[in-house]
Amino acid sequence: MSGFVYIDLTTLASVRGQPVGISRCQQKYADYAYRRLPNVRFTLFDPTSRCFRNLAREPAEAIIQGTLKLDTTMAPDLNAHRKHFVDRLPVQLRPLYWWLSKPRRRMIALLEPVRLSRQTTGTSDLAAKIQNLLIKRKERPRYFDADGKRINIFDFSRLVGEPVKFLREDATLAIQSDWVHTDIASIATLKSKTGWRHVILCHDIIPIQFPQWYQQPDVDGFKTYYDGAFRIADRVMFTSTCTERDARNYCQASGFDIDDRAVVPMGADIVANRKAAGHLPAGLEPHKFALFVSTIEPRKNHRLLIDAWRSMATSGVIKRSGFKLVFVGRPGWQMGSFYNDITSDPLLKDSVIHLQNVDDEALARLYQQTAFCLYPPKFEGFGLPIIEALAYGKALLVSNAGPMQEIAGGFAVALDPENPADWEREMTNWIENPDEREKWATKARLGYEPLTWDASAKQFFEKALAPFAER
Repeated sequence: MSGFVYIDLTTLASVRGQPVGISRCQQKYADYAYRRLPNVRFTLFDPTSRCFRNLAREPAEAIIQGTLKLDTTMAPDLNAHRKHFVDRLPVQLRPLYWWLSKPRRRMIALLEPVRLSRQTTGTSDLAAKIQNLLIKRKERPRYFDADGKRINIFDFSRLVGEPVKFLREDATLAIQSDWVHTDIASIATLKSKTGWRHVILCHDIIPIQFPQWYQQPDVDGFKTYYDGAFRIADRVMFTSTCTERDARNYCQASGFDIDDRAVVPMGADIVANRKAAGHLPAGLEPHKFALFVSTIEPRKNHRLLIDAWRSMATSGVIKRSGFKLVFVGRPGWQMGSFYNDITSDPLLKDSVIHLQNVDDEALARLYQQTAFCLYPPKFEGFGLPIIEALAYGKALLVSNAGPMQEIAGGFAVALDPENPADWEREMTNWIENPDEREKWATKARLGYEPLTWDASAKQFFEKALAPFAER
């Protein structure tokens, strides 16, 4: 195509810790575009003026690599359905509010430009030392990467250039959590003036389908975004045919259709036989634990596994086998007493382990040394842990809801996510009869071939930009 391809990096610049799910996909696709697309440009969305701002290649590369982040503490919330106390204050008083409510965080932010300034080494080092004293242990993933190296955190105004002046032949690719970090009404207005091409990547419409799993303002904001985005998009990309079908049904019920669409599955860069350095977390033995990788939230269905595991503990399966159940993922929302249950219940506290802030190397070690993997969500848009588990050659018990059987492709045992007894039966069988799980592990090792992230990205950009390519 003759114009530029613009990719917004606001989500990637805002998330803390290891990118997972949507932000992992955004990172991999943006990295491919940075290396392979000669006409790519990057942006950040300005939450104040509601427009895209130019981002130079150097900070764009740092954001993609995870060494640079945005200070989002005082950024306006673009979800008009979510009302915060600070949003009702006059603009002039908001900085004072943040200083009164989060003085330590604001002091860290105030010292950041001093730390990053190398004109006076002594002053820079002093700022870093003061910051280290102010940063709490649990906050370290916000400020340090997996190797313990400091992440540079910039104020929005210090990173961006002028607003983007789109031309008709340009294309924008919305491949992030745009319902959180952009404003679709403003984008629609800007697009109507110039008529550039807009492509969106829809991972799922689960908050619309199952609003009970989310807070209502977030559901309203998500719905507002997609009601607008589906209408103005020149092409809609999906990661599964199931999500494509669900989105089309939703739009048709609303009186219109998604005429231009394509499906490209996500990827995984796994070298199953590469030895991951280091040791397992304390209390874990190789091939004596089952692994579930996912953010802790209602639809991921951790409680189903807890119910099944508690029953297995009652029957003596867990004690006889010495097996443990490992959850890897950041804490999510609406989980009530879940964390207290797994640490205080006598039947669970010694055999259920929750790990968070796990880097890629440690996660690889867990995948390589687990006995088998679990993925029981009540619904999903895709399920990256499915292809990760299979790429590592692991036996997998997977939910039969949504697209998960489509993604597993016959290489996993599919079970009802509403029936703990089914999961208890199969987990017990695989724990007590290793040969049974080894049949499925062998099937995955010999037959499953996931897309690499580069192969997925190549397909994505070819299909996303195909309607606009010059002959």
